[in-house]
Amino acid sequence: MPAQVVVVLREAELGAQAAAALQAAGYDAVAIPDSMQALRALEASRHAEVLITSVNFESGKPNGLALARMTRLRRPELKVIFSNGPDAEQHVNRDGTFLPSPLQPERIAEAVAKLMNGSA
Repeated sequence: MPAQVVVVLREAELGAQAAAALQAAGYDAVAIPDSMQALRALEASRHAEVLITSVNFESGKPNGLALARMTRLRRPELKVIFSNGPDAEQHVNRDGTFLPSPLQPERIAEAVAKLMNGSA
């Protein structure tokens, strides 16, 4: 653990749906509902290639940008997809791909396919 694609969304149900859509598209994917838990898992991982994360999490938890940057200290090749309201795009656009909310699991799978194929 974790998988090739790690989904860490503030909305746990959407994260689970996104992981299921990614699995249906042929990816090894896992949803982790907590950014601290995700950080620990990602730091121990040698397998993760893509992180999909909300920009904001509850108070006292690393936000998605911090999660991505801390993980990239050990895994600089990690690709990241951020999601939040459109106002957050300006804060993360140089650190990864941005998908504005509301998200659809199929749209997430399409974005991962583009990243994995090098076309995003």
